[in-house]
Amino acid sequence: MTSVLVIMAAAVLIAVAAVIDDVRQRRQLRRERLHRIQILIAEARRGSRG
Repeated sequence: MTSVLVIMAAAVLIAVAAVIDDVRQRRQLRRERLHRIQILIAEARRGSRG
């Protein structure tokens, strides 16, 4: 019985860790996209001036 509880607890911890990792990756992707958009906007502004 105790071994089943240990296995279930481990599965829950792994699931939580996977979700946290997924959220982190999504945040990083969002940051990279925002950064690219900012660069594109900056280049467009430069192009329109010159």
